[in-house]
Amino acid sequence: MNPAELEALLSGLLRLWQVEARLSVAREGEGLRADITKAGALVTVEQSVQPFGIAWHVQAEGKRRLAYPSTIGMIKHLREVLAPERGVARVMFAAGGA
Repeated sequence: MNPAELEALLSGLLRLWQVEARLSVAREGEGLRADITKAGALVTVEQSVQPFGIAWHVQAEGKRRLAYPSTIGMIKHLREVLAPERGVARVMFAAGGA
């Protein structure tokens, strides 16, 4: 993933969740870093390449930095922090009976 792709992903999520925030994305060495500022509070998202694959780290201001091995985990955490009123949604696939 490059900085433009991460910015597209995060800005799309912010639009989907209807969150007004400022977003900046930059490359940091081998990884990427995004800063999301909502109402003066900062949330940092970092992507790094580890021996086992891609790792995501999310840290809301004043909270612990948490790690996720998947993009889905990172997205769930961001939604909880930036748009808690949106609630949790799931998609279920079931075989149709004919």
